[in-house]
Amino acid sequence: MTDEEMAKAWTRGHTEIFLDEELGMEHLKEPTSEESYLAGLKAGRPKWHKAADGDLPEEEIEVLNDDGVEVILINGHWRYVYGSEWEDDAHVDHWCEIPKYTGEE
Repeated sequence: MTDEEMAKAWTRGHTEIFLDEELGMEHLKEPTSEESYLAGLKAGRPKWHKAADGDLPEEEIEVLNDDGVEVILINGHWRYVYGSEWEDDAHVDHWCEIPKYTGEE
């Protein structure tokens, strides 16, 4: 889906129709610029997961911890990633997937 298609779909899902009782006409109440801006920010941010709640990544997939350091979960233990080496005892309260560069600007 293109950015334009996503924008149209989001706007359609957040547009309300209301009846103006005095005029007896229907009107569209479209999202404000602020609402649209905040939705864009939310879509562009990585989703953070709370490890203490059991919201864990798949095993052996590198992710970022809340300090921005690459970590990996192996056999239920968090480890720091250093090149091709793993160091034990990484501390992880929250984690997110590592963003991928898409080549678009």
